[in-house]
Amino acid sequence: MESFAEVFYRCWQEIAVPAPPKLHYLSTVDSTSSDLRRRLEAGLPLATIVAAEYQTAGRGRSGNRWHSQRGNNLYVSAALEIDTRPEDRLPLVPLAAGVAAIDAILDCVSAEVLLKWPNDILLKDRKLAGILCELPRPDLWPGRVIVGLGINISVLDFPSEIKNTAISLAEVVASQNGSLPHPATLACRFVSRLREWSWDQMDIAERIVDEWKARAEPFGRRVRTRSGEGITVDLNRHGNLIVDTGGEEHIAVAGGIVENMEKER
Repeated sequence: MESFAEVFYRCWQEIAVPAPPKLHYLSTVDSTSSDLRRRLEAGLPLATIVAAEYQTAGRGRSGNRWHSQRGNNLYVSAALEIDTRPEDRLPLVPLAAGVAAIDAILDCVSAEVLLKWPNDILLKDRKLAGILCELPRPDLWPGRVIVGLGINISVLDFPSEIKNTAISLAEVVASQNGSLPHPATLACRFVSRLREWSWDQMDIAERIVDEWKARAEPFGRRVRTRSGEGITVDLNRHGNLIVDTGGEEHIAVAGGIVENMEKER
């Protein structure tokens, strides 16, 4: 049986992408993003990526814990360097990562997956994958953004608190009589697609927003945010969600938690 690294680099050769990253694959780690941050601080090159079979302290947004189950799932982190100031580009990174992640999944599996603002991937209206983008040193610029991705591939037995809101690729593949993708193949596809974005291009913001909206759940959903309740309208040019709260102005939510109130009905 091929190792994770062997599958990863074979995939990299097959898609003919130059300059493969330096992969570090671990059996157990606290968090792939934390491990990658430590390696970068120790002087390893930006092209380093970290993947793991199991995380003991995987993280989600707002300090939430990401459920990591040992086995055929994917936990991987990569880094990007953004040259311009955080307020110009940083809100766009989760969107670009979401586009890269959903395209990597669709490279491997036929599934009706959708992006939910800002960084969740949904399948059958349940969470299939999540992305966490972190800026370890906001005081340094240009800045290195660490992008962590977790995809549920084969897990079917979720903890009780998320069993109704989480899903894995196994559920879809079983209905199609297909085979599950190797985690390393998904990692390879994700990292290569993440590298396709050229952050120094003048129209990068417009392109990212357009590509994200083309893969996202439809606007017009009733949601609850930190700023109040309302109907999703659009994304602005910075990648922030615009919510109509029924007042004279729309509210652009920057980094806030969005809960779908339609599920509560």
